[in-house]
Amino acid sequence: CASVLAVASLATQGLANVSMDGRTIPLSLWMLTCAESGERKSAVDAQAMASVREWERSARLHFDNEMTAFNARIDERKALREQVRGKTKGAGLAEGLMALGPDPLPPLRPLATMADFTSEGLAKLLPSNRPSVGIFSDEAAVVFGGHGMSREAITRTAGTLCKLWDSGSMDRVRAGDGASRLYGKRLAMHLLAQPVIVERVLSDDLLSGQGFLARCLLAWPQSTAGTRMYRDESLATDPALVSMHARVTELMSTPLPMADSADAELAPRELTLTADAKTKWIKFHDAVEQQVASGGMFANVKPWASKSAEQALRIAGVLAIFDDPLARQIDLQTLDRGASLATWHL
Repeated sequence: CASVLAVASLATQGLANVSMDGRTIPLSLWMLTCAESGERKSAVDAQAMASVREWERSARLHFDNEMTAFNARIDERKALREQVRGKTKGAGLAEGLMALGPDPLPPLRPLATMADFTSEGLAKLLPSNRPSVGIFSDEAAVVFGGHGMSREAITRTAGTLCKLWDSGSMDRVRAGDGASRLYGKRLAMHLLAQPVIVERVLSDDLLSGQGFLARCLLAWPQSTAGTRMYRDESLATDPALVSMHARVTELMSTPLPMADSADAELAPRELTLTADAKTKWIKFHDAVEQQVASGGMFANVKPWASKSAEQALRIAGVLAIFDDPLARQIDLQTLDRGASLATWHL
């Protein structure tokens, strides 16, 4: 279920935001799932991710064709500039070059997912890539053992990721390549890991203190080993999975709403709550808040509990767009589903 929900977040997060009382809440979800080796993490995740992988392959071929056309236009522009320079000397040269208009912008790279990353790599990638991406790995040791999560880089990486989760923004200043500030980005995440990795991550003071872990929906399911008898059937024809893949492909292929910006900035539409959905959400928010007090049910998991109401909105927004790509409201039933899932993870 975490694999399916994470894929749904990746497919929907660039299309809409939840808007409530002046606040903008992205649809990005971060999932952290723990299971021992042999629990079929990779097998299940591969089924959930199949349509994303197929879309990435198709998008890469389209991008290569677009780059060929773009390079041809750039060569044409260079030739035209040389013609202007040959005809005009001194006064009038600037006007002649400006009359050619701005150079065409290159097509955005279609990279949708990555497994290993650094905050510096994200800062370089996102201005020229599709602004909705995901970090997906069925072997989270690659992520938590990578350079981006080394002791020297973990504070910087966690801080960068948290800003992307909160508002879709990030900034970076370096002596070598100057300053950059990016807006309108979205980052979904699903990391599947073995207990030895998750236990180390959950006990990391830096990841906890910076709020990285509190933004993750955690799942540590009971083992099903010993009960998984072979079933003579094909998932390729399973109606639910076929329907899911068709919707993921549809959503991934939908042109992202873009702002008038050279940095590939998203401009998602607003999703509002119906009156009864908002009333229910407020009750959910207040009920959880009461339980984070000393002695309450969630007192020992306060960082996660404090974000569960927002998680409910994010999940409900994902479900609303996945159910209806043109949706503009979250109804009571969908809000109930989001709150139920957020409560389960809490």
